[in-house]
Amino acid sequence: MDTQAELAVLKAKVASLQAQVEGLQRNPSSWTQNIGNPAPLGLLSFGMTTLFLMYIDMEWSEGGVKELVIAYALWYGGVGQIIAGIWEMLKGNTFAASAFSSYGFFWCGWSLFNSKVVEAGYTPGSKFATGDALYLGQWGVLTFLFFLATLQKNRCLQAVFLLLSITFWLLAGGVFDETCKIVAGYFGFLTGLAAIYTAFAEIYEETYGRSILPGLEPLKKKALKAIDSTEPEPNSIQDILPPAKNV
Repeated sequence: MDTQAELAVLKAKVASLQAQVEGLQRNPSSWTQNIGNPAPLGLLSFGMTTLFLMYIDMEWSEGGVKELVIAYALWYGGVGQIIAGIWEMLKGNTFAASAFSSYGFFWCGWSLFNSKVVEAGYTPGSKFATGDALYLGQWGVLTFLFFLATLQKNRCLQAVFLLLSITFWLLAGGVFDETCKIVAGYFGFLTGLAAIYTAFAEIYEETYGRSILPGLEPLKKKALKAIDSTEPEPNSIQDILPPAKNV
């Protein structure tokens, strides 16, 4: 009897564990609810690093500071965004996870390549220019596709991704024209500012419990409000009930 009782208890525990696992699979947020909002980290990692590099492209800073940008981009711009992307994936946010991870790995690759360029004293020639322009243009296309997804999100993200798309395309043109590269630097500078603004808009909203900086309100929510505002309010119970059928 003791053995049978122990087996019954064990079976009950196994069944309970199976139910918990099934619950986690159906509702992954139950084990990620204690994870904070990773978006500000990803946005700050991206925005601060972008600003740093654009100082060179705008010719506000000496080109020699690029070695510092390389190290900064690897850890803050690269690893920082990848960590934010992993957290977003755990929270079930596919858009943010894809965006942060993509640009995080972009900065890691950029840092690795440019560190090798610095070490070897390599100067890319004309044969490298076309491929570099295509590479930057390709990232512009990817960013624009992300921008299309933001049309269902908020104005802050729309500004970040639209400005970044333009920046990449101008950088592609800047491979062949120095003036275009400088203009790209200014657009990149605005992109970095937009990302930092969005990060602090989210931080302040979470800290103060209300919207402090404008631009974060979901566009879907605005559309629903507009639809609700166009519906007339019922004057009496007869306005709510369906019309009676003639017998």
